[in-house]
Amino acid sequence: NAVHPKPCPQGHEVIVGPWPPTVGEKTPSGFTVEFWDSENIETGQSQQRRYKVDGQRLPSVTSLLGIIDKSDALIPWAIREHEAGRDWRQTRDEAGDRGRETHQLALDVLMGRQRRLSSLAEEHRPYGQAVLRWLSQRQPEVLEAECMVASVEHGYSGRFDLRARIDGAMPRVDFKSVTD
Repeated sequence: NAVHPKPCPQGHEVIVGPWPPTVGEKTPSGFTVEFWDSENIETGQSQQRRYKVDGQRLPSVTSLLGIIDKSDALIPWAIREHEAGRDWRQTRDEAGDRGRETHQLALDVLMGRQRRLSSLAEEHRPYGQAVLRWLSQRQPEVLEAECMVASVEHGYSGRFDLRARIDGAMPRVDFKSVTD
């Protein structure tokens, strides 16, 4: 865990040691939550997504949900994809790309960052239109977005997409893109 400077071919100082978290936050209840995304911010290489809460590594809500047996739905779906001549892995990956793009569009618009529908891949634009239509109709007042949360008592951590005031209620919103 020692941190040592190392020369860089471009002359920049490079630190060798534990990779820094992608983001760190202090929660209102006083926990320090650090998050490492699936892509290393220093190298661009893939890495395991993870959280540390007050220095203790905790599983994410998504990881915990991964233990739920989904085979009753996923296996028949994969078979239907195969029977239709589609590779289920490609379909899954395309859905992940669509979800990430439309999720980012929603966050950018909510946070006042200028985005155009044309910034989305053409095949994802109908989902972007749905996001913009929902935002226009519901007019959510952003209270918090992409906030990290943790339960040391129950041993998990994660992030929620949005907490907003919508029609007098203050729900937590988790954006999803689905197909029929």
